[in-house]
Amino acid sequence: MKIYSSKNIIVCILFLLPFCLMGQKETVHTTFDLDAEMEDVMVPFQRSYTLKVLNLNRYDKDRFFIGNILFDEIDENKMAVYKNGKPKKALQGETLDAALNHYSLDTIYTFDNETFEEEIMVVENEIPRFPTENTVYDFQQEFIFRDNKLNLNIHSIGVKETNDENDPIFVIKNKSKEIDETAEGYLRRPQIVWAKNFYYTIPFENKKLRNALLSDVHFNKHAVVEPSEYDVINIEDIKKHLEGDKYTLLDYKPNEPNPKATVIQDSIRDERVILHFRICMDLYYDIETQSLNTKILAIAPQVEQYSDGGGDLLYYRTLFWIVYDDEFLKQ
Repeated sequence: MKIYSSKNIIVCILFLLPFCLMGQKETVHTTFDLDAEMEDVMVPFQRSYTLKVLNLNRYDKDRFFIGNILFDEIDENKMAVYKNGKPKKALQGETLDAALNHYSLDTIYTFDNETFEEEIMVVENEIPRFPTENTVYDFQQEFIFRDNKLNLNIHSIGVKETNDENDPIFVIKNKSKEIDETAEGYLRRPQIVWAKNFYYTIPFENKKLRNALLSDVHFNKHAVVEPSEYDVINIEDIKKHLEGDKYTLLDYKPNEPNPKATVIQDSIRDERVILHFRICMDLYYDIETQSLNTKILAIAPQVEQYSDGGGDLLYYRTLFWIVYDDEFLKQ
């Protein structure tokens, strides 16, 4: 049986920000293609990602590698799956088989030229439901801001046959954990058989979370670098990046040869203005725990850039990077 993995992965992100005794949550949907090698991330204004190859124990890194791993883990009963997003009782036996496969009946007609006998047979064919070209994965994730650092946990992976709002055909519980060591150190562990590096932009609609990410305490906790050359900048330079743009208006009058110039300063770029952040993240598959783990390497506030006259949104411009792991500076 030839197995195909997904082309698209839907990522459903749930944010959790523990302020005082009350948590702040918000949901964002982002689509990734985990099995592709050198394609763009399938979200607006996003760019490409790369497959990490530091682990010398990794093997058979084809484009369907992660999809085949998940199928093998389920098929060998190493990974439990549940029905319709309600992980109470794991699917087993016929119910698990129905979640993984479709079955069709074909009629086969044969004729023997020597005996002139004919035979009609009905054959049952097994057609995999997962993974296929149309499989999509719905990740439920939490962004958690703690100790002046943003962390990301994956709680469950819903497997769907199409990119729609229907319930998944089954759900995988994920044993995600926060990675304390460096990204390079964790990547070199022998149980890490697959890893990928992502760049993507997401909106943080939670104002308290944006305020924490743009605070001086957060800046002072980590290295902050320029968006292109990665030169380290200080608090004063950061404040300059957060200043609003300046515009010069010229007031021409018929009887005056020299127009009057007026300088207009946009408002300071703070949590009221900056809604989008670009994230550099590593995603790992741990074969021992059968889980996907993540590590955020850096995060950058972004501002919207519009066409002349304030018409169409062209792109999001990165102001600076807040670096959590030196692995980011090596890319």
